[in-house]
Amino acid sequence: MLKPAEAKQKFMSSLGLLLVIVLWPLLSGIIAGVLSYIGFESLDLITLILAVIWLALFIWFIVMLWKIAPEVGVTPWAFLWIFLPVVGVFLIGMLFLEPLKYIADNKPANERLPLTWDLIKQSWKDFFASLKTTINTSIYYLYIGLALGVSGALVGIWAPWGIGHFLLAIASMLASIWISIKLFYVVWRIDDNKSPKGDEQQLATQQLWPYIGVVLLVALITAGPFLLILLVGGMFALSSLLPLLGGTGAEMTAMIDNLQANMNVLLGGGIVFALLLIASWVWMIYKSVQYSQAIPALLADAKSGYQALKESARIVKNRWWGMLWKNQLWGLIVGAATFALLMAAGLVLAIPLFFLRSTGYAGVANEVLSQALQGGVQMLLMPLTFVFIIKLYKAFKKTAGK
Repeated sequence: MLKPAEAKQKFMSSLGLLLVIVLWPLLSGIIAGVLSYIGFESLDLITLILAVIWLALFIWFIVMLWKIAPEVGVTPWAFLWIFLPVVGVFLIGMLFLEPLKYIADNKPANERLPLTWDLIKQSWKDFFASLKTTINTSIYYLYIGLALGVSGALVGIWAPWGIGHFLLAIASMLASIWISIKLFYVVWRIDDNKSPKGDEQQLATQQLWPYIGVVLLVALITAGPFLLILLVGGMFALSSLLPLLGGTGAEMTAMIDNLQANMNVLLGGGIVFALLLIASWVWMIYKSVQYSQAIPALLADAKSGYQALKESARIVKNRWWGMLWKNQLWGLIVGAATFALLMAAGLVLAIPLFFLRSTGYAGVANEVLSQALQGGVQMLLMPLTFVFIIKLYKAFKKTAGK
């Protein structure tokens, strides 16, 4: 069993080496570019040396992972995930580095969050165990997809139905939200080792508009500044170009002269705009993570409106990176599952579309089957998503303290 000090040392050395391995190609490219610029003659030799150094560091890192594996409870062969492009780095961080960090932190049990991999494994296990129950609700995503598919196909046959299709799309969006709320309550009660009570439909109806209100409030707070800055910048650019529309050509010359005369002001304004845009983007990311638990707080704990946002901020406080990390890892897993489902279903659906390609029904069939495919993916993955969301919320709330 690793001691906290030993775990911290292994964590820092492993993380440092991983960062070096990831950034080494970029550093090598910069070095090669500088040497090429100054006319260095043995550039090929330097490039080979840099590549050999990277390979040696990579092998060293694999050996470190192999030795660490038994101490963090994973198979030594888990190092193979490193060979996956981009995603592999995050999986290695989840399987090897996160357990080391937890051991190094040595927090009391009532303050310790579950490991991300354990959370994901338990979510998958509970998802399969409860699928017979949850699918009774999630199947309505498939029905909505079929309805939209048929309606979209009707638009292709009879254009005036476009208005009806638009109204149906709005109704379907509201219905999907309602189904999601009901599904949340079903999964919540199953996670509490209880059976659904039968009042989930009534609860979903009661919480429909509060749910939409919290979503809009979170969107306004998180993305509002970013969109406002983009709007102001777009309006300024448009106002500068308006004189050119319908002009004689002299306006372009006048605008260029004006730009040259006010270059310092424009440069300063451009820098300020860029800084504001970056700051608003950082704000959007930070607040979206901080308020990521507002919906569970609304539905599970009956926190209304702004109180749901405050509760989310409370349980995420001082653990922002932990919430971001677990959500991102979960997103990678669900993204991979979604991609696999879409690829498999796409291959199956390609068969009838192939035989219909020479008929007049190919477009109609494609619309119906595409929407049905989306609904089917939602039917399978939404229960899984809610299982993870609920477990994550409970874990953060349980360990948040007073």
